[in-house]
Amino acid sequence: MEADNDLDSALATGLARLDELYGMVKAAWPGFADRQGQYRMMRSVLRTLLQARDPDEPADGSNLLAVSAGTGTGKTLGYCLPAIIAAQILQKPCVVSTATLVLQQQLLDEDLPRLQALIPDMTFAVLKGRGRYVCASRLAAAAQVGDQLDLDPAEQQLQAPAQRREWAVRLHRDLQAGRWN
Repeated sequence: MEADNDLDSALATGLARLDELYGMVKAAWPGFADRQGQYRMMRSVLRTLLQARDPDEPADGSNLLAVSAGTGTGKTLGYCLPAIIAAQILQKPCVVSTATLVLQQQLLDEDLPRLQALIPDMTFAVLKGRGRYVCASRLAAAAQVGDQLDLDPAEQQLQAPAQRREWAVRLHRDLQAGRWN
């Protein structure tokens, strides 16, 4: 019962903050179109995020949400604003994963800086995904045997096996020396 009261309190706090920030967005963003569907999405996302739980707890589905909307309907604001509010209330970081670099750039260059102007204590950073990192142990193995085809397929298609091994050895040495991370 206490958990229900905590959720109700967090939700009331979050909804009040959402109303405040949504009003600030409407006033501060030129050409912003107030969309009731987007606002309903924000409320649903906020409620869902505030019900987040430990993965070891039994699942009842209350912390799951699927939202679908067409391009240009304001989905990024629809999930970013409530995610920021929930992260602040729960005092936890929030991770937003994108399927495309275009959407990642939109968040990084447009949406998040605009939200940060309204929420100055909000911080954000970019973590590049699968095509932008290397597994240190696989790189070490590739440097020894020259057979890690997943490191950079485009680069490796252009190189013979001996060149791939030299490339992996060079990357491994640079990583070990701290010249990149």
